[in-house]
Amino acid sequence: MLIGYCISFVQGWEEAPVCLSLPCKAYSFLFGSSRNGLFEGFFYIALGASFGLRLDYLDETPLLFDFALAALGLAGNYLVSNDPHLPFCAAASIGLFLLSIRRHGACLNSYAVARHISTVVYLVHMYFIVVFVYGFDGGANPSLYANDVNRPLLYLFAICGSLSVSALVILASKKLPAVKTIFGI
Repeated sequence: MLIGYCISFVQGWEEAPVCLSLPCKAYSFLFGSSRNGLFEGFFYIALGASFGLRLDYLDETPLLFDFALAALGLAGNYLVSNDPHLPFCAAASIGLFLLSIRRHGACLNSYAVARHISTVVYLVHMYFIVVFVYGFDGGANPSLYANDVNRPLLYLFAICGSLSVSALVILASKKLPAVKTIFGI
């Protein structure tokens, strides 16, 4: 993720040395941005795998730490501009994940449900962002981030829409095996 952050920084640096800008331009040509390439997505996959191997220990993190991490990440995402917010996204994601998997009873296993919700939200969230930016807000710039939108309202629209679709997909997947197969849950 840090490599992706550095690539994003060099892409925006107008006087970047050629030895840095050429590899970054080649990477950008192949993947578009560090968000869509290897680095940010791979960070979350590796993090999920390491959490999966340590599930027994995740409940031992102090509840206050989980809340603080989520709050720091959410505040950073709100206060910091587009590319520099990536570490705050990671902090918010980790904090919210740790809060969501806490056991609330001896036999309650929320992991499978959280994994299914996460899968559906991942697959549909950009549809809501595009509908909001270009449909409701009248965005005209092809670059999603270059449009002037109310970001907190965009976030609420995307998360509420994605979670609603997630609930519908999970309910439908219990009755229709094709929905389960399509969404991979």
